[in-house]
Amino acid sequence: MENQTMTQQVSVGNVLYPVDDVDSAVKFYESVLSLPTKFQDGSRFAALDGGKVTVAIAGREEDVTDGRVAASFKVSDVASALAWMHRSG
Repeated sequence: MENQTMTQQVSVGNVLYPVDDVDSAVKFYESVLSLPTKFQDGSRFAALDGGKVTVAIAGREEDVTDGRVAASFKVSDVASALAWMHRSG
């Protein structure tokens, strides 16, 4: 299969970190890394401002990655990007 470059810009939107204790994780990211909290939903979820990337902290009940760190990407046209990825293998 021929390797082709996507024509639209792609950037990382957020990085999701599953944790056992959202409050402790938020305190760490705020105090050690100086990342301000955008919002927090109790012990379920928090989003921190990592500049161009949101650092998302998910508690056990919100963990959709089976304990794995995961990144999501920003594109201007999701349907077009998905079609390109399918064509590219």
